[in-house]
Amino acid sequence: MSRSISAPSADICSSRRRLDELKRDAGRGLRSRPQRPRGAGADRLGETLEHVQDGISLLEDIHRVLKPGGRLLGTTPNHGAWQRLRLGLSARAFEEHFEPRSDHVRFFTSATLRALLEVCGYGEIDIRAARGYLLFTTAAR
Repeated sequence: MSRSISAPSADICSSRRRLDELKRDAGRGLRSRPQRPRGAGADRLGETLEHVQDGISLLEDIHRVLKPGGRLLGTTPNHGAWQRLRLGLSARAFEEHFEPRSDHVRFFTSATLRALLEVCGYGEIDIRAARGYLLFTTAAR
């Protein structure tokens, strides 16, 4: 009997492989990758930025492929005031959240995400907090 992977399972496997590739590339330094023409009108970065050691290199690489005015849409977990307060008041919550084997290596608030996007050359930054996540859109300059 042959086993097949369902479409959703295949998508998850593909996404995990792509995330592993991004982590590996970010670890090596994306700046060493060849320049590509700026022609993409939009890109998305969903639930990835918090997994990458060098977010600057990743965002600069995406910026290189976006045409001027090209949009980047993304999400990342929100570590806003309530989350920080909860983690500060509960040792158990803190330990579970910052579990050393977790694949989250970066933690963002609206302010830190905005600062990172600005440093990487993005403008027209719009960040909204919703249900524990930061949803952002921005444009390449």
